[in-house]
Amino acid sequence: MNAGIVLTAANIRGGGDSPVTLAELKEVYPQFASEALPEAWLQMTLDSANAAIQSARWHSLRKQAICLYVAHFATLYLKTLADPAASPTAIARKGDGSGNVTSKSVGGVSVSYGSAEGSSDLTGYGAWKETEFGQQLATMARMVGKGMMVVR
Repeated sequence: MNAGIVLTAANIRGGGDSPVTLAELKEVYPQFASEALPEAWLQMTLDSANAAIQSARWHSLRKQAICLYVAHFATLYLKTLADPAASPTAIARKGDGSGNVTSKSVGGVSVSYGSAEGSSDLTGYGAWKETEFGQQLATMARMVGKGMMVVR
């Protein structure tokens, strides 16, 4: 089987894109220039976004998508930020992924957890629903992913 035909049918796009830089990211989202986000972590996440989001598919939306990708993971990172001197239990609690509290009770003690509200139309997008940035990126991905593909 011809590898070129398989790649075309798989709808995989090639790279060769110039990367979005940390300076560009911080220009778009200055709130993520915080010392709470280690620069090494930001760069690692930005490298991942640059590799995952290709201009061959995203075209003029690529920089916006990359910035949303990093902002999403930065928000999740900040949600889990704990004092290194805290107890292991307290640190583990910060990383608890049970979702947002959706209801509480006092008499009889009851708590309900759920994922981000208003994102049921993003079924299958997992943790991308957990931040506003992720929801925006998932919505864009659905738009970018639309289109016709014909396999002969």
